[in-house]
Amino acid sequence: MSDEIILEVKNLTTRFNVLDKTITAVDGISFELYKNEILAIVGESGSGKSVTNYSIMNLIDPPGIIEKESAIFYRGDNLLEFDERKMADIRGNKIAMIFQEPSSSFNPLFRIGPQIGEGLRLHMKKSREEAVARAGELLESVHIPGAKGRVLDFPFQMSGGMLQRAMVAQALACSPDILLADEPTTALDVTTQAQILALLKEKSEEKGMSIIFVTHDLALVENFADRVIILYNGRIMEKGKASDVFSSPKNPYTEDLLKAVPRMGIFKDSHLLYTIKGKTPAPEEIIPGCRYSPRCGKCFDLCLKKEPELYRSGNQYTRCHLADK
Repeated sequence: MSDEIILEVKNLTTRFNVLDKTITAVDGISFELYKNEILAIVGESGSGKSVTNYSIMNLIDPPGIIEKESAIFYRGDNLLEFDERKMADIRGNKIAMIFQEPSSSFNPLFRIGPQIGEGLRLHMKKSREEAVARAGELLESVHIPGAKGRVLDFPFQMSGGMLQRAMVAQALACSPDILLADEPTTALDVTTQAQILALLKEKSEEKGMSIIFVTHDLALVENFADRVIILYNGRIMEKGKASDVFSSPKNPYTEDLLKAVPRMGIFKDSHLLYTIKGKTPAPEEIIPGCRYSPRCGKCFDLCLKKEPELYRSGNQYTRCHLADK
């Protein structure tokens, strides 16, 4: 991991105006992404992880809005000030994205090769034949057997794991600086998950590429990410080096997430899998004080009245009043 900051998100707030409600999906988050770094964003469903990625790509359409005080700097330029034409030059070229569902991201009516090669034709001005030939090489680079012969396959002819690899190949086609991976292991078996993670790490090291890896599964990132951000209800609850967050969590929410990770022997001697009490609040729900207070076992009076700041605690940052004591 380099000391060079390649992406800087400042006070990102993304809202959706739906009927008579305003839903704040991401609420004033700030973080940096370093060159050749793998940054994991972790949280339960509805915490704002995917909306963060879509905001970075400037893909928030009405009724969604990104507030004016937000800024997303890529190599010094604020992406939120770019018009659609300038963003089209960035997407897939400098910043690429792996979407959550590969089966719905590929068009079932077109063959895999031309779809992977679309970015090459758009950004690299390759001919159709050159793009398809390069697609075969890309499929080979992500370890698909008989890759060059599969460029003419339709999406339905590939398994979920192979489609996910094809999506990685598509994202890597133009050698982007940043890869946004939006839950790329969802619905895959454990073996295939491990293969996809190994593939992403391999390509990050090989190309010097930075990755923002979004997942709800904290166990996936323990030995994968360099740094971790824990999101809850649109707010950063904790951030720091992955090794520090896993060995010494500073926030009760992080502690609860770690307790809920299944471990070997968890069901022996009548031990039950730990579950976090309560449920994730609805995005439009207004919670006074700390947003995690209704579910937190360490909650005290101040937590119910005032939302904590993001305090520094050693090498980590945590949004918890206990850090100020």
